[in-house]
Amino acid sequence: MDIKEFFNHSVGKWLSQRTYYHLAHQDMGDGKAEITIANLAPDAADVKALCEAVGMDASSEVSSVKVSWDNSSDYGKDKQMGSAVLVAIPNAENAMTGKIAQKVNSPQAPVMTGHFSIDESGGITLITESDTVYTEERIWFANDNLRLRTSLIKSGDRFSRAAFYSEIRRMSS
Repeated sequence: MDIKEFFNHSVGKWLSQRTYYHLAHQDMGDGKAEITIANLAPDAADVKALCEAVGMDASSEVSSVKVSWDNSSDYGKDKQMGSAVLVAIPNAENAMTGKIAQKVNSPQAPVMTGHFSIDESGGITLITESDTVYTEERIWFANDNLRLRTSLIKSGDRFSRAAFYSEIRRMSS
């Protein structure tokens, strides 16, 4: 599975359930959200703008998705909605690795750049960073309709948050 296949396999609506740990505060919690993942064309305005912002060539080799989330189904928690654009360009010599850029649709959110790698089981590791934040995420499919995800976030010189997600694909009727 290459990055394009991974993104294509991720397209759809998902129910995401997470457990997270704030390491510095020794606090934990859980939550759920509706996630929608859609492919974006290489010539889409968001893709071109993100590629320009990080100096990536928006060529036909670009794979990109828009990830939108809505946690309004999480009763009793503050409502959070948002979206992010991810752009990946595989390395010419090894399509299982490459560059990645991410921009959350929020004025204060930094553009994150980094790299991805796909292992022999089809799981992907995304490492992105800005001047202040380092994020490492691993995503894999237990089956076609169940994605699992872990994330680690480092602020400064230490990890500040860890999370585990299970994401169940919503089937249309």
